[in-house]
Amino acid sequence: MASRLFPLYNVDHPVGPGKPNRQDDVRLVQALFIEASRFDVNDWLREVPPQSRSLATSGRFDETLATWILTFQGWAAKNFGRANFKVDGIIDPMPFASSIDVSATFKSGRHSTLGFLCNRVWRYDRNAYMRIGDAYHVPWIPKGWDT
Repeated sequence: MASRLFPLYNVDHPVGPGKPNRQDDVRLVQALFIEASRFDVNDWLREVPPQSRSLATSGRFDETLATWILTFQGWAAKNFGRANFKVDGIIDPMPFASSIDVSATFKSGRHSTLGFLCNRVWRYDRNAYMRIGDAYHVPWIPKGWDT
């Protein structure tokens, strides 16, 4: 039977402490977290300290984003299996499963924090999910695939 996969956003470089934290990658992660926070207020977001609950799409990695990433990863590991998620405060690029798609699971078997975050936003508000790409000019075709 024919099937369709919704588009996943991906980053070019890791986002987190000591990582490249490229502006476009950080901004995408921030935008996804902001959209997820609109629906996850009773899930992981309640574990974010009140002084860190305001996140903006600045494109700069800071302590607030670090807190959001760690809190989200910790919540995901606690609720969906410690072996399934790495709690390291880093959003890694999703691996390429083949020459034409990305995988939300790494070779180690753990799930991509970014893939999980994309799935949550998509599930809650598909229009908001798609607007992120439009608002931040995220191309659907990764660099190198269009040549």
